[in-house]
Amino acid sequence: PTCLEPTALNTSNITNNSATLGWTAPNPAPGLGYEYYYSTTNTPPGGSGTFESGTSVNITGLTANTTYYWWVRSKCSGSEFSTWVAGTSFKTACDPASIPFTEGFESGYTDQTAVGGCWTQQSMAGADVWTANSTKTDYNRTPRTGSFNAYLLYSNTDWLFYPVTLSGGTAYKFSVYARQDGATSANASITLAYGSSPSDAGMTNTVVNAQGIVNGNYQEVAGVFTPSASGT
Repeated sequence: PTCLEPTALNTSNITNNSATLGWTAPNPAPGLGYEYYYSTTNTPPGGSGTFESGTSVNITGLTANTTYYWWVRSKCSGSEFSTWVAGTSFKTACDPASIPFTEGFESGYTDQTAVGGCWTQQSMAGADVWTANSTKTDYNRTPRTGSFNAYLLYSNTDWLFYPVTLSGGTAYKFSVYARQDGATSANASITLAYGSSPSDAGMTNTVVNAQGIVNGNYQEVAGVFTPSASGT
């Protein structure tokens, strides 16, 4: 072919309503840039796409909590194009929750599967993740209320993140209930924090620092904080 395909397709900066699509130019680069196309269905484009002169584009107006598929092709002349190349699908983030916000893992979760939906996770140690549960009761895994809870197996350290909208200068109470089955409170702990991005590095404001959890009944881990600025 005389009109070569772009390579190294990638997606970044994914929010609840936008994302950045990127790719690498072929050699030689196309004379008239590129066309890209995105959709909520995994059906390759049958016609033309949207023109882009560079090798990245920020798309906006997306629907929250939705999976998108995308393609890009080189435009070498007015009538000569490369084949369409598919990028990796991506899912937009959820709209931030308003306060008060509560979660009992009662709706939208599947027993013995990773907690997902609008929650995201980051594993810091161990291979397991926070798991939705409605059937296991051993190792103190019986829910405190309702039919579901979430558990994390021993020898694992994992964050759970959820987007919420906060107002600067307003005091909030951050509270969770937890228990574990180890002999002492040194066997498990809960940290409560907030920040500007769903990552370990983004959790720049600690509300409760690694409070040990006791064996036996559920205990409340809670703290009060006041953000200095409004935002998600």
